[in-house]
Amino acid sequence: MPLICQKCNSPIPENNKFCGSCGEPIEELLDATPLTEVTEESSVETLSLDELLTGETIQQSPWAWMLPIIPWMIFLVISIFVDVLTFGILQLLIMVLFVGPRWFSWRKTAFILTEDHVTIRRGTLTGVDEVSIAIANLKEVYQKPGILGQSLGYTTITLVLKDARSANLSYVPIQSTIQEYLEDRLTNTN
Repeated sequence: MPLICQKCNSPIPENNKFCGSCGEPIEELLDATPLTEVTEESSVETLSLDELLTGETIQQSPWAWMLPIIPWMIFLVISIFVDVLTFGILQLLIMVLFVGPRWFSWRKTAFILTEDHVTIRRGTLTGVDEVSIAIANLKEVYQKPGILGQSLGYTTITLVLKDARSANLSYVPIQSTIQEYLEDRLTNTN
């Protein structure tokens, strides 16, 4: 059975030394927070393609890929003026290695709302990882815009499950209706 990272709620295959989503070494995750197994009775489900297509899809804010590359852009600009040996070719290669994968992952990442589920689709270079959470298994929904989120127009929505696990929907555009939709569904089911 796959393990779920308590830090970012991503599945971790048995032989991985790093979490595929957050990149933390497994040893550090084991020291910081325990990993939990996904069991048959857990709230993580797989939805069919038809069920996913009938839901509302919300893309992450473009800041999800742009914020992490700002240091690389600064490095590129400074090194082009300083480096006379390679004339920026080495720096552009480094940029492609760091910026390209981040952009492709961002393009495939989305949050899908259906009548009964929230699906978190995280893009990777090799495909997509999906986790579906039944709305009936949610206990609470809250948001944290973060330091730059309010001014840049994004927030993180945290879904707290009845079994005390949580999932984060990061870089959600502030104008999206995810939180209101889920809170409305929670009050209607209680």
